[in-house]
Parts: sequence; C-alpha cells; structure tokens
Amino acid sequence: MGTVICVIAHSVFSAEAGYCESCASGACYAADSAHVLTGFHAVSATTLSLCIIIAVFVFVLSMVPPISFWVKGQFVYGMLLSCLTFRLSFLCPESNSNHLSLAVPEAATAGGYVLAIIVAAVASSIGLALSKVKGWFSGFVIFVSLYASILVILSYWRLSH
Repeated sequence: MGTVICVIAHSVFSAEAGYCESCASGACYAADSAHVLTGFHAVSATTLSLCIIIAVFVFVLSMVPPISFWVKGQFVYGMLLSCLTFRLSFLCPESNSNHLSLAVPEAATAGGYVLAIIVAAVASSIGLALSKVKGWFSGFVIFVSLYASILVILSYWRLSH
C-alpha cells in the first residue's frame, strides 16, 4: 500500500509540474503588480473546472468497489486535492490567458497560524460528523464537503489578503 501511495504522489507531482512549470521552479507568484490576480473573476474557469472534474474522478475511481483503495480516502482526497486545485487555479500564471497569479503572501502572523489551525479543525470536524453515516455515498458527501469548504476558505482568505 505504501508503494502505491508513493507512486500516486509522484505521478500527481509530475503532472502538476508539467502543467505549471512556474510553480515547479518556485515562481508561483505574480511577477509584478500588473499581473496580480485580484478577484475570483480572473481565475481560469477551464483550469478550475478541470481540477474539480479530475479530483472527483480520482476520488470515485479509487473509492468505488471493487477497488475501495483507501478507507480514509474521502478525508485525504478532500483536503489535499482542494489544495492542489487552489494552487493550479490561483498560483499558476500559465493557467489563464493574462498570466495572472496571486501576489506573494504577507509575512506569516500568529493570527494566520490560528486561522489555519481553526480551518483544519473545522474541516476535520465536518468529516468526523459526516463519517457516522456509512456507505459509499456518505464518503462522497464527506469528500465534496471537505473539498468545497477548504477550496472556498483558501480562495476567500488569499483573495482578501
């Protein structure tokens, strides 16, 4: 199982690096103030849609019987794939026609760390509350809830700073 997870992680990293070369080379943020992404309207709808479709496809493919790859996949996929969607949609200048990306974030503050801990706790609580219902569909609901909530929170927080 560990080998499979490592192979999947390497494949995801390679695909991301191939799609967004600037992030792979450490240049995710806007090069200058003229290329700063200032609102949700400037995000590439194509990239965002493809990321969402691929995330749902990966989740469904690995969670439906007879594969049932990972018991806690809905939690892991919901949290990690939402972050990957955010990175490719908001931090990859190549993903939209105007080459826009978010500005370099401000220095980390104690409040930022507290917010991150609260978001992780709330996301985990949502998953835990929903995990009481068993079955494949409940796993899908957990995945969608975590994926959407984390993506929205990350997007809103970074666009407001």
